[in-house]
Amino acid sequence: MGTVIAFANQKGGVGKSTLTVQAAFYFATKEKKKVLVVDIDSQGNTTESLTQGQPYEGTSSAALFEPNLEELSIQDTPYKIDLIGSEQNSNEGYDIESRDFSVVKNPAIHIKALKEEYDYIIVDCPPSLGRKLLGGLIMADYVVCPIKLSGYAIGGVSGMVKTIHAVHENYNPNLKFLGVVVNEYDDSASAKATLEFLKNETDCVVFDSKLHHRAPIDAATTMGIPVSEIRNGKRSFEELEHLFKELLNRIKAS
Repeated sequence: MGTVIAFANQKGGVGKSTLTVQAAFYFATKEKKKVLVVDIDSQGNTTESLTQGQPYEGTSSAALFEPNLEELSIQDTPYKIDLIGSEQNSNEGYDIESRDFSVVKNPAIHIKALKEEYDYIIVDCPPSLGRKLLGGLIMADYVVCPIKLSGYAIGGVSGMVKTIHAVHENYNPNLKFLGVVVNEYDDSASAKATLEFLKNETDCVVFDSKLHHRAPIDAATTMGIPVSEIRNGKRSFEELEHLFKELLNRIKAS
């Protein structure tokens, strides 16, 4: 039975798509696992990365919100990662937010039928509270919240934790919050102070592994390749590998 991991935050620009893409590469190429990525963010950045900019021709992730899904076409991508994607800025994806609230339960039903075929199903959630984010959390077994330590980080995490708890209580009792991943950490005094405040003031666990701002990660994700394959990417890969191993250990311990 496959494990569904969602990367989610109600704030954009924190690294959700980057972590989704590089986690998929890591699990597929280093752990030799069968991986499906579900991109329900209508911006479609994850889809563009995994297809390396080629047209997406599979079933749109927006179709997962339909009650009856007669056919599901999953697109092959390089590195043997399967994809249920989202065309960039597709109106079909944004229109989900105007649908009846009951549609939030449908993706979990459709994805459950696929869990036997994959070791990991990784979900890139949209950066705002709505039907699509809730649908992503309802289909997930585990959720990870990437953040950047800006002045708005604390409020964003607090809101996300409340949403996760609400989904757990009302829709998905199996959902487990693995914790917060700090992205683009800079070792400054202000970042350390914000991190300490985050740990003390929010009801969440912070991953020991932190990602520093490293150009190879951005470049590799834009190119649609694992960071381990990019020039000068060794240190970046080591940070990501440490993070993904911690993620898997947290799943095993849960």
